[in-house]
Amino acid sequence: MRYRATVGYFVDGRLAEVFIDNSKAGSHSDTNARDGAVLCSLLLQYGAPVDVIRGALMRNANGSPSGPLALALDLIAKETGS
Repeated sequence: MRYRATVGYFVDGRLAEVFIDNSKAGSHSDTNARDGAVLCSLLLQYGAPVDVIRGALMRNANGSPSGPLALALDLIAKETGS
């Protein structure tokens, strides 16, 4: 399944919010992805470090992300060098 993620940043450049959806609007997978992104955004806005959030998300046995939010945060961390 394909997901789309967009992000917003605080003025100082820190990640502030994440939006995730997929092409199956209204499906359980779309709802779960959106809900996870909302919770992540709230955590970020209340000061939780991105690395703490990333570390709390589910991973496969090889350490790769098992869900769309973990993948999005990993890609953001790779892009920003954090």
